[in-house]
Amino acid sequence: MLAIYVASRVYQVNPPGEDDAADVYAAAAGHEAFRDEEEKLKTEPPKVSQWYCFALLAVLVGLIGVTAEWLVQSIEEVRQSARIEEEFVLCVPHLFTA
Repeated sequence: MLAIYVASRVYQVNPPGEDDAADVYAAAAGHEAFRDEEEKLKTEPPKVSQWYCFALLAVLVGLIGVTAEWLVQSIEEVRQSARIEEEFVLCVPHLFTA
């Protein structure tokens, strides 16, 4: 997988052939439009304050932590009520990480 990743990065930076078909923006003067949009974003004030973003991030991290803990605590009750073998419940996380 690492070799495929490295090859994709090399291909993205230096695609084969003389005509760079991946550079669609250059054909339509897109680079200038991109630079104009970048300059506009640098100069105009942000639409959302950084303190609101930090507060939202803290609330969401807290909610994710609480719901993850709730899920972990409820697994045993579900396993017993549905008569699921413990070995199957222990294998489930490995199905999604492999």
